Amino acid sequence: MCSDGSLLQKNQGKIIVPLTHEGSELDARKLISATYKLYSLNKKQVLLEKSIGNGIETDGPILVINLDDEDSKNLTGTYYHELTIVDGVLGRRTAFQQEIRFKATRN
Repeated sequence: MCSDGSLLQKNQGKIIVPLTHEGSELDARKLISATYKLYSLNKKQVLLEKSIGNGIETDGPILVINLDDEDSKNLTGTYYHELTIVDGVLGRRTAFQQEIRFKATRN
């Protein structure tokens, strides 16, 4: 990620998501599922979807969403993205939902 929190078009990127509940770390390896979706800004079109084992890695209390060059090839501007997780004890919840920006590159 860039220092301003944006990602670069046509570049690999990682979105690091620490998982906590009421101040305690959650073990991401114990999740039933995790689904990441990148939408158009108006949320009408899903542009990218990732899940555990398919672009999302678990690392203790952290989920790592991996974006490759192909994922970001046509992305410039502001989009909406969210991560939904399902835990066996806590159930389904949204880990985050927010806007994300991709900066254009010349390569």
